[in-house]
Amino acid sequence: MEKLSENARTLEEHLPKDLEYITDSTLRKLSGLNDPEYSSAKKELVRNGLAKIGRGRGGPIRRVGTAKQQVLSKLPKDGSFISNHKIYESLDLSPEEFSEIQKELIDEGRIIAGKGRYGRSARVAGLTQQRKSEERGELGVNHVSRLYGPVKDYFDSKWRPNYEPSPPNLYISEITATQAKRNRLLTVPDISILTIMKYDFVPGNHLELITIDVKKHSDIGFTALYETASQSLYSHRSYLVFEWVKDKGFEKNGHIAENILREAKRFGVGLIQMRPIDGEGWDFKTVLEPRYSKPEPGELNSFIDLRFREEHPRIRGALD
Repeated sequence: MEKLSENARTLEEHLPKDLEYITDSTLRKLSGLNDPEYSSAKKELVRNGLAKIGRGRGGPIRRVGTAKQQVLSKLPKDGSFISNHKIYESLDLSPEEFSEIQKELIDEGRIIAGKGRYGRSARVAGLTQQRKSEERGELGVNHVSRLYGPVKDYFDSKWRPNYEPSPPNLYISEITATQAKRNRLLTVPDISILTIMKYDFVPGNHLELITIDVKKHSDIGFTALYETASQSLYSHRSYLVFEWVKDKGFEKNGHIAENILREAKRFGVGLIQMRPIDGEGWDFKTVLEPRYSKPEPGELNSFIDLRFREEHPRIRGALD
């Protein structure tokens, strides 16, 4: 890509970040450029693959954006689903290229996946910059998938360094919430972590599976707790991570919190509170550590087989 002229940079700055088209007349006013400078800068952006001219009178123009931005631009803003093949065909992407981009957007909590012949995708509604503060209001985020990325990042930053060097040790974390339910599982954990550790003085490979369920503020309750507890069938440790938006901490929330805490202790479920802080961050607090369980070997093996299918070579390599 050639170095952009000052006029082209000015024009690019005024292109909508959401990849929407903008009319020629509006862009001229915003940029303060007139012909021939305006037309020259416009052609320069198109030539460098930074902008695209649409159909219609006046030649509306839009920002090209990153691959993720392009995929998001194809999703309805009301959160309704659209077939995946319509997205990747319109963007001239292969199914494999689209799948990688889709996975990143799901991990970031920006889209959700649906079923269908080619699969479907939907924008997590209301994720515009103007509404981000609103989403973290009294009722919390509008969709639990918005929490998956921050929770995964929290555990990764906390635990991954303990499993270096890798190999011989191994740390794998996956957002498994979007995977289909199979093999008689009552619930599929939202996030699953598999670790393998080798010690200097303790023989063998020590494999551990940690499952994590994530709930938004309005979904905290006994049902969520019991769903997480059921994962001890195949998990060594199980966590329930919940969004908390009240001023007082969870433990100070009266009899309901006391009863949930009592049941969590009885079933050995770990509790972690996540509260929104200024900006885009979250503050995590461990309310209760989970109890170490001994899962049924067959169920554990089946879970790893199904949920970490793409990681089988790395897992087998670490176990050799």
